[in-house]
Amino acid sequence: MKILFAALAALTAAGAAARTAPLVETRAYYSTNPSDAVGKYAAVSVDGEFADWTDDMIVATCGANDMCTAFHGSHENCVVDLYAVYAAWDDDNLYLAWQMCNSGDTWARPGDGPLTDYGRVGDVPIIVALSIDPASTGMTGLLTNGDHIWGGKQSGVQFDVHADRLLFMSAKAGQGTPAMFSAVDEAGNTDYGAGCKPFSTIGVTYKMKEGFAPSHYWRQRTYAEWADATTLISDPSIVNNIYDAANYDDLLAGPAEGLKPHDTKYDSFFEMKIPFAALGIDRAALERKGIGVRVVGTRGESGIDCCPFDPSMVDEVFGEYAKDNSTSHEKDDIDHITYAMASVGCKRAADTAGLAAVEAAGTGIAVDGLTVSAASGEVTLYNAHGMHLASGASVTAPAAGVYIAVSGGRSAKVLLR
Repeated sequence: MKILFAALAALTAAGAAARTAPLVETRAYYSTNPSDAVGKYAAVSVDGEFADWTDDMIVATCGANDMCTAFHGSHENCVVDLYAVYAAWDDDNLYLAWQMCNSGDTWARPGDGPLTDYGRVGDVPIIVALSIDPASTGMTGLLTNGDHIWGGKQSGVQFDVHADRLLFMSAKAGQGTPAMFSAVDEAGNTDYGAGCKPFSTIGVTYKMKEGFAPSHYWRQRTYAEWADATTLISDPSIVNNIYDAANYDDLLAGPAEGLKPHDTKYDSFFEMKIPFAALGIDRAALERKGIGVRVVGTRGESGIDCCPFDPSMVDEVFGEYAKDNSTSHEKDDIDHITYAMASVGCKRAADTAGLAAVEAAGTGIAVDGLTVSAASGEVTLYNAHGMHLASGASVTAPAAGVYIAVSGGRSAKVLLR
């Protein structure tokens, strides 16, 4: 146990390093700053249209149909599936946009869960996380009372990569009181007082348009088989098919085999204007230093998809949601986001360090993809929080991420992907 505690302490210390060299997902159609794109100076009108947005403004991409509900709870309404993030700016404002998908019409019937309310995303929180100054206090995603900003104590999103502004809003534009949060204490927590600024007081606006803007629509095709609402037939490892480019079809090129044609009226495109004054920067600072951005989609409690992608979005896919055991625990788990943000304005070292190597040399522990094995005897695998997962001559992790492996009295932090 002392060995595990030592490994946990080392992993905690490594967390500080991870803030300067976070992981980046590049498999399949995932990208962060593809072709070094950081957005561009452009005239943008936040008018519920996407005519101002072009592919060269895309700063991050994901795959479509890669969220937990594709594997567990596909009958649900309110599809939360992020595909791309765009960025632009003018002399006074930062502009962000994000594409959300709903390809449920390729297999569901009209009126089925995914197509409820014409396929629109419901009144659920969308989070735009920004890193303006990497030297500032990073936000935890928690309130000063220990609750998550949205989700209570038992579920929500926490940020293990630097974020110093969190913008929360409803996916139903015009609903509720959207606001931008910042840290109010040295721990990085916030509150609904000094740490909360409603959009209406700082000039932030956003709108949604039905439709699809990117020139490609890469959708992963794997689904899980269930004997009944709670008995999984498929091997849980099938979730890793989202990282295989051969498992994707471009729906804009025509219907995928066995599926109906997709109508992009079910997709949703959001655009947002954030005055530089609200962020405490100007155009020159943006272009000289850059900022980081990530968009997180939730079902009201925890994150279930984000762009740039983070594996915490799929680490509890086959667990059971407390309020409905026929759907995924991803909706009410606690997500620790560890992967890099996308750089906007200028590429930042903190966002472009690439995949960090986690050393297991000299420990007798070998790593092959998601599997760790021992040179002799057994290896025991724990998650980053010290929870025991499995033991054996070789052990396969449930999803990509950083784990602790212990074998023969030695421990190692291992990056499995």
